[in-house]
Parts: sequence; C-alpha cells; structure tokens
Amino acid sequence: MASNDYHGGKANILYSFKDSERLDNLFVLMIKYLQLMGQISPDLSSYVPTFLSPIERWFSRLYGFLILFSVLHVALFLAKNTFDVLETGELEQITDSLMLTIIYSFASFSSAYWMFRQKRLMEVLQEINQLHRHHSLAGVTFVSYRCSYNLAHKMAKYWNLWCIVGVVFWALAPLCMGSHTLPLPCWYPFDALLPFIYELVYITQIWAQFNMGLLFGNGSALFVAIIIIVLGQFDVLFCSLKNLDSHALLMSGQSLKAIKVSQSLQDDKDSEVNQYLYSTEYLSDLENLSQQVLNRGDKSFKQRLHAALIECVHLHQFILKACDTLEELFNPFCLIKSLQVTLQLCLLVFVGVEGERSTVRIVNCLQYLCLTLAEFFLFAYFGEMLRCHSVRVGDALWRSRWWLNAHLIKRDVFIFLTNSERTAKITAGKLFVMDLDRLRAVVTQAFSFLTLLQNMAEKRENEVA
Repeated sequence: MASNDYHGGKANILYSFKDSERLDNLFVLMIKYLQLMGQISPDLSSYVPTFLSPIERWFSRLYGFLILFSVLHVALFLAKNTFDVLETGELEQITDSLMLTIIYSFASFSSAYWMFRQKRLMEVLQEINQLHRHHSLAGVTFVSYRCSYNLAHKMAKYWNLWCIVGVVFWALAPLCMGSHTLPLPCWYPFDALLPFIYELVYITQIWAQFNMGLLFGNGSALFVAIIIIVLGQFDVLFCSLKNLDSHALLMSGQSLKAIKVSQSLQDDKDSEVNQYLYSTEYLSDLENLSQQVLNRGDKSFKQRLHAALIECVHLHQFILKACDTLEELFNPFCLIKSLQVTLQLCLLVFVGVEGERSTVRIVNCLQYLCLTLAEFFLFAYFGEMLRCHSVRVGDALWRSRWWLNAHLIKRDVFIFLTNSERTAKITAGKLFVMDLDRLRAVVTQAFSFLTLLQNMAEKRENEVA
C-alpha cells in the first residue's frame, strides 16, 4: 500500500461509518452531457465490433459536426435576416433578430470551442479523477469529498434541465398561439411556409433550439462542477492542516488519550466546527483507525508530522495546478461569454420594454433574461468563491497545534505559508477577473447600451411624427 493511500489516496480506507468510498470518475454526468452535444466525441467502441473501430471514430466526429451545423446554420440564417430587416428601420425587429443571432452564434462558438479543446479538457478531468483526495488526513475529525461531489452533480443536472425547458418553450410559441409561423425568424433561400416544407423546417428549428439549450448550459455547468470539486478539495486540505499534530500522533502509534480529549472538545460551543465551504466535519473512529495503523511499521512522531505536512503541500500544489489549467481552458470562453451577456442583456431588456406586449413574447423574454442573468451569476459567484477560498490556506494551518512541535518542521512551515499566499482566480481573456465585481460591471454596461437604444428609438419616433 502506497504511503498516500492512508490519507486520501486510491485505497478505500474509511475513517468512520459516515465516511465515503472513493469514486474513480467525478464528472461522469458532465461527460455524458458533453458527449450528447458532440463537444466530446462519444465513445461507441463497446457497441461495435473491433474491425469497425475506424468507422466508429469517424461517426463520432461526424456527430459532433452535425450538432454544430444544427445551430451554426440557424445563426447564419438569423444573421441574414438581421441584415434584411436593417433596411426596414424597424428597431424592434432588428433587436429581436440580433438577439437570437447572438444567442445562436455563441452556441456555435461553444460547440466548436469544446470540440477543439476536448483533448485538453479530458486530460484535466482525468488528472482530477486520479489525484483528488476523497477524505482528509486521519485525526481528530475528517471531511469527505462527497458533499462537494453531490452538489456538483446536482448543479449540472438541474441547470441543464432548466436551460432545456427555458429555450424549448420559445420553439413551441407558434403552436401555443396557433399561428402558421416559425419560432425563429430565419431567412431561407426558399419559401419555408409551404406545406411539408414548413413541418420539416419547424422540426429542424426545434432540434436546433434543443441543442442550443444544452450548449448554452454545458459550458457554465462544466465550469461550476469543476470549481465545486476544487473547492471541496480545499475543504479536505483545510481539515488535513487542522489534523497535522493528531495525525502524527495516531500514525506514530502513540496513546489515543490526547486525541480523544480533542474529540471531546469538539462539542464545546466555543470550538470552531464546520468552518468548511461545502463539507461536513465528522469525528474519526479512533479505535478502528488505530488497529489499521498497527500493521504499518514504526516511524517516529517527527517523521509522521513531516510526512503529513508534505502530503498537504502535494494536495495544495495539485489544487493550484488544477486552477491554473481551469484558467487556461476558460479564460477565452469567459471573455466571449462576457461580451455575449452584455449585448444579450441589453437587447432582452429593450425587447421586453419596447417590444410587443403579447403574453407568449413576454414569457419568452423573461425566460431568456433569467437564464442569461443566472448563467453569468454562476460564473461570477463561483469565480469569487474560488478566489476568496484559496487565500484561507494559511489561516487553516493555525487551527492545528503544530507550533507545539515547530522546531521539527519550522522550515517546511515557512515555505508552505509563503506558497499559501498565492490566489487562485479565473479571468476573462486575462483582462478581467471573474468575480461579483465583473457581474456588476457587465450589468452596468448592458444598461448603458439599453439607454442608447432607447434614445435611438425615441429619436426615430420623433422623426416619424
């Protein structure tokens, strides 16, 4: 058994009946969503014979391009329609068509971007799957990764479901109104309202709308899921730092009396319990753990304390490396997303204020507006949480009583405290930090553009009058 197995490695050593076993794939649901949209090539090798594997690979790639085409051709036809309505001068029609063009253009970008970066993305997910710690160092208490995993799983599932429901209603609007029109005002090089052709085009637009909803949600769901898992690893690190001295006592085979005294203090109202973002702190089953330690060979308290600190350093380095890779993957995506949200918010509010007052139209605009605000809030909020949580590493170290044995690990502690000052953050194109200030800035910019559009609309009404 590797030395790392006892503190969060691949071996499923449980610290109590409340502990959870290790999972080999933390992102199984997200990968399924990405494969469904062709952003990651679906693996069909288990369904076809070996001699057909080259065809299977080509089919997987073709499927991804088919999904991309379903939204890209709508984006292009919407862009053509926008240029056509520019000649009419009807600001309401222009903004309506331009809004849909922006939405479908970003969906096309999202599909193409993750198809292009899928190899790098899978490397990141594999690295997190292999190196994550499923629980903290054994000691007085422990935390598990399970809470953060469950939250990431639920966020991905319900956010994508909400996106699908929100955008599909737009596709069903003509049916609700009983009108012989298409849900998306696209230009077509033929008469799309002819019998049979109308039904075919309508089905194509519903399919494109469904794909757009998942492409809209997949990027933010992936971003949120990875960050929640990383924040769960910070919780594991904080608890491991808190358990440095008790872990060394336990692993060196010394008396459990001092650790049990510390456990009894966990019920004290003045003690700091559950200081973690997502994880729940539990008391360790010391009797069971001590029996497992008996067969691990004798090492001194100093060696165990040093090894525990080294494990914390390795975990901290793994988390920072994961954050750096996440920044590399998402900073272009977040830059385009910021631009899209700014324009989209402006147009959605303008269409809602100045546009037609039909019930279906108001519901559609409100759905898109809520989805747009909620999505960018997810980017900003979890970017903020990552930045704030990453600087608490040094504070977590002081919760342990390592200073009673500072002469044993003094140099290592100084190095660790220096590295703990590094802040993990996600940026938009290396220009802006994705945090709540960025959300405020985007909303402010959107309403500035809205004021400009309203002034243009008022000026045109005066000219017509």
